[in-house]
Amino acid sequence: MRGFLLFVLMIVVTGCDGSSSNTEAEYVSSAQNYLDRGELNSAAIELKNVLTKNPENPEARLLLGKLYLDNGNGLGAVKELLRAREMGISDEAILPALARAYLKQQKHEETLGLLGGSSLSLKAQADLLTSHGLAYMMQGNIEKARRVLETALEKDPGSAYTLYGWAQLSTAASDEEAARQYLDKSLAANDRFAPSWALVGDLDRFDKKSEMAEEAYRKAIESTDDDASYRLKRAMLRMELKDYDDAQKDISLLKKKSPNQPGVNFAQGLLHLLSKRYPEAQESFELVLKVSPNYMPALYYLSVVQVAQGQQEQASKNLSQIVSEYPTYLPARELLAKEYLKQGNYEKVESLMRPVVTAESDDPTSLNLLATALLGQNKTEEAIQLYAKVAALEPGSAVTKVRLGMGQLLEGKQIDGMANLESAVELDPEFAKADIVLVLQYLQNKDFEKARQSAKAFIEKQPKNVAAYNLLGLAYMGLNKPEEAAEAYKTALKIAPGDPVASHNLAVFSLLNSRPEEARSYYQGVLKYHKDHLKTLIRLSLLEAKLGDTKSARAALEQAMAAYPDAVQPRVLMARQYLQAGKSEKAVVVLQEVQEKQPNNLLLLVTLGEMQLANRDFQSAKLTLKRVTELAPDSAHAHFLLAKAYASLGEQEKTEQALSRALELNPNHYAARLAMTRLQIQNGEIEASKKNLALLQKTAADNPDVRLIEAGLLIRSGNLEEAQIVLEKRFRDSPSTKSLLDLTRLYWSRGRRNEAVVGLEKWVEGHTDDVAAQLALADTYVELERRKEAIRQYETILKSSKNNLAALNNLAWLLIETDPDRALAYAEKARSLAPDSGVIMDTMAAALLQKGDLARARRMNERALQTKPESPTFLFRKAMIEQGSGNTDEAIKVLRLLLESRQAFPERAEAGLILKRLSGS
Repeated sequence: MRGFLLFVLMIVVTGCDGSSSNTEAEYVSSAQNYLDRGELNSAAIELKNVLTKNPENPEARLLLGKLYLDNGNGLGAVKELLRAREMGISDEAILPALARAYLKQQKHEETLGLLGGSSLSLKAQADLLTSHGLAYMMQGNIEKARRVLETALEKDPGSAYTLYGWAQLSTAASDEEAARQYLDKSLAANDRFAPSWALVGDLDRFDKKSEMAEEAYRKAIESTDDDASYRLKRAMLRMELKDYDDAQKDISLLKKKSPNQPGVNFAQGLLHLLSKRYPEAQESFELVLKVSPNYMPALYYLSVVQVAQGQQEQASKNLSQIVSEYPTYLPARELLAKEYLKQGNYEKVESLMRPVVTAESDDPTSLNLLATALLGQNKTEEAIQLYAKVAALEPGSAVTKVRLGMGQLLEGKQIDGMANLESAVELDPEFAKADIVLVLQYLQNKDFEKARQSAKAFIEKQPKNVAAYNLLGLAYMGLNKPEEAAEAYKTALKIAPGDPVASHNLAVFSLLNSRPEEARSYYQGVLKYHKDHLKTLIRLSLLEAKLGDTKSARAALEQAMAAYPDAVQPRVLMARQYLQAGKSEKAVVVLQEVQEKQPNNLLLLVTLGEMQLANRDFQSAKLTLKRVTELAPDSAHAHFLLAKAYASLGEQEKTEQALSRALELNPNHYAARLAMTRLQIQNGEIEASKKNLALLQKTAADNPDVRLIEAGLLIRSGNLEEAQIVLEKRFRDSPSTKSLLDLTRLYWSRGRRNEAVVGLEKWVEGHTDDVAAQLALADTYVELERRKEAIRQYETILKSSKNNLAALNNLAWLLIETDPDRALAYAEKARSLAPDSGVIMDTMAAALLQKGDLARARRMNERALQTKPESPTFLFRKAMIEQGSGNTDEAIKVLRLLLESRQAFPERAEAGLILKRLSGS
């Protein structure tokens, strides 16, 4: 109470004095009369008339100073009173008013510096000493204030101002009875002394006598023109009474007079907050902080508004600032803890609430927050102790019983936990959460019959509660009664059309019964009533993608991203859709847009790393996935992904370390063991790879990748027959382009070329859109010198895949000798798609050479050599161009250098024959 009521002294309203006509004296006399009657506007007119005639009129300056004082203009009052004093007005008239003016501006040292002594009348001395006493009180020097006020009361026992000072002193000492007695005497002396009426209102408000408080504030407002602080008090009281309309009337009047006054804008912000007008509330609190950036209550309530609007990041930043600067301000600490709790950051919650519980161990909110944080960290024993303490503090609280029961269940104390949940239901039949948790616990225990019974009892108590029917549906699903479950969910939808839980479960039933259109209608039903419901948009997107409607799938995700720009899941799904469409760069961008705001979100980082790998941005992938392993050091999959990044960058040692760590954390991580086995084979560590293969075969013997490794090891050991058996079985069990090509390569290497060709031809016949197999068949025809068949196969590929570089380039080569014009056309098309490819430039050079266009052939060959200066094939083409141009010596020189290098290249034999012919040897 003391802290609350001392706040009253922050705005001390003092004084009621007196104003008007033709001569200066008459104007002054008239002004005094108006002041005596409280008609300040009329008094001001008379005084301005005087000062217009004579700016040096001391009496007018004195009265103008008192008028400003009564009007609440402390600064103006000080200015005029000091001028009047300089003009010769006595301290008797000046000092009491000047002290009150300084006090109004909270200039306590200036107030205490005004000393009148015995030259003043007893009344003036009492008035000045009362201001001294109030100044001491505001400085916290209560004893000195008491001594000064005792002297003041001795000098003028009937002063309304002095008696008000004693009421303030009694309030500071928490002696409400004495305070009220002094106030009665003050108002008996002057029933229009506004500060005393305001203090009566403060005491009544503290005692919850709201109507009496409002009446006292009304009298304070009516007793003075300086009513701003009293009207503000009444507005705050009216907010407490939920009389928002009348509170707004007071605030609107105050804003009209002082639109930038922080206290007024603070009150307006609170009223907007109570009325749930959050954007308007935010604007008001920001106006306060613009003028008073260190005003903590405004920063706190701004944080409350930001939380309400989902601006978690800014709210957390502001709350952290308050906790840092005002560590004992519990509301900010608790609100920040709740924000961290939403994020699952239990360690932060514990660090915030542990000091509070240690200092104020009986605060239920702090105890509950700390207990929940401990529970989240699996520190169940201490959590239960804290919940038990809250239960003892609040024995009739169903909420506490639920929390205690949940904690006990987590610790494995099933009997105690269920007893507390059941007790919560009995304690407060209307407390829905108790029923909900109880039914959910029965469901988790797979006691579906008890879950059904509890859900039915819940419905009997609250027949319009949607959650009750949804829980009944879950119980029936557990009892394998889908029809009854569906009926429960449909009842929920009758009560609350578009209810997400009921709609989602009914959609699941529809999908299980192969009715996707019906499932879609349930999702659309949710969105009709909950336009941007995130989970529904995600489920709808997944359904549309499954049905092959990529456009609708993306539209749902785009809506989710627009409504929840910081949500990770829709962006992850969108990125995966882009990746499937071959747009890996877009996939990366859509994730990076939110990365800055959520730099530690594991789902985001893992997906981003995967997309960067797919986009071949291995360096960025490495950095991203290293961060993942820092955030989740015990995640085997994180270390495996990092190993993929290292492998792509050729960092073999780090690859092996990352794979070893992944397998150390999870020996059953299939992909990591597969990668480790391949790496060991690559490094020639055959025995180690065989051990890993044996482990893979225990869990995935029929996996195509495992069989490929098995076959590879058999080939290495020279056991080609067994390798062939393994690859044939692999192809039979898992027919795919890859398994076919691996088998045909082995056939080819073993000289069984006919089987290789027949196998490819049969596959291509049945898979007309398999470009990879078609290319392999065409290449095989080339190897067998079946040129016509190879040409037909490449032409077939280009019908369905017109920009296939391999087909364009290889077809060009096959046509160079027989149709160089077509060959050049294909080569030029290939170069338009890959302008920097040296191989394609060489094809063009060969076609141009065949056509006799030696100048263009030379330029193309030079460009090819710029990409790979030491390429034997490109150098051979240079020699042919030199020969064709008549530069025999240069041709011989190039050919000799090529043959002396002993490099293997396809044209080596031809180069030898040409050199022999050109050199005549």
